[in-house]
Amino acid sequence: MVKTLKIGDREVAFSTAFAWTFVYKAQFGTDPSKIMIPTIIKAFSAKDDTERTAVFFEDLGVICIAQIAWAMARLCDDSIPDFVAWITELGDDFCVMDIMEELIPETVESFFTSKNSRTPSLKELKKATE
Repeated sequence: MVKTLKIGDREVAFSTAFAWTFVYKAQFGTDPSKIMIPTIIKAFSAKDDTERTAVFFEDLGVICIAQIAWAMARLCDDSIPDFVAWITELGDDFCVMDIMEELIPETVESFFTSKNSRTPSLKELKKATE
């Protein structure tokens, strides 16, 4: 799925399709599932949305969230510059909270679902990672 967000005076398209993970790994050298899966499991255990958001901020951190956003934007538009140049171009208009609210839920789903599948339960996730 492609989602367009307004960042300052620009409209930026982000792809939440699973392929963003390959862009991320190619750029940052790390498999994002090794970061995301434990965080997702922890977030699924949170009692409410506020606690879930806190889990993502604590476990991923601002830089990783921004890197995920970059990979999703780059998947839509390969003319986007490298990560640091992109963040610098966006400047103070880039808001990690907007990324959290708008992209992270679909990012989580991209790890586990396709158009014809369902999101696994917390119990299934924990079992799969044991």
